[in-house]
Amino acid sequence: MDTDEDFVRLAEALRSRVRMYVPDDRFTTLVAFVDGVNTGTDGRLLRGFNEWLQQSLLGHVTNLHWSAVIRSHVLGVDLGERTDGTVNANFDRDASQQLSASLLEFLRHRSEN
Repeated sequence: MDTDEDFVRLAEALRSRVRMYVPDDRFTTLVAFVDGVNTGTDGRLLRGFNEWLQQSLLGHVTNLHWSAVIRSHVLGVDLGERTDGTVNANFDRDASQQLSASLLEFLRHRSEN
C-alpha cells in the first residue's frame, strides 16, 4: 500500500465491508484499525486528515484527535462539553459510518490534488 489510490481502495473496501477488517461494530475498534494502518504506513494514510476533518466538520482546526471530532459531531455536542458518558444506541454505527465516509472523501480529495 504505497499510493493514495491504494488508500482510496482500502477506504472503499472498509466502508462497504467493515467486518472483513475489524471483529466488531464498535467505533473504538474501527478507530484502532485506522490508526494501526496509519502507523503501518509511517503516517501516510492520515497525513492531513485531522486538519481536513476538523475544517470539514467544525470549520476550524483544534488540537484534538480526529476520533474526538467525529465523536462530538455524531453526538451533537461541543468539543469541550462534558457528557454523562452515555451515548445513544446508534452511536457506534453512526460514528463508524461518519469515519468511513469522511476518510473516503478525504482520500479521494487528496488523490485528485
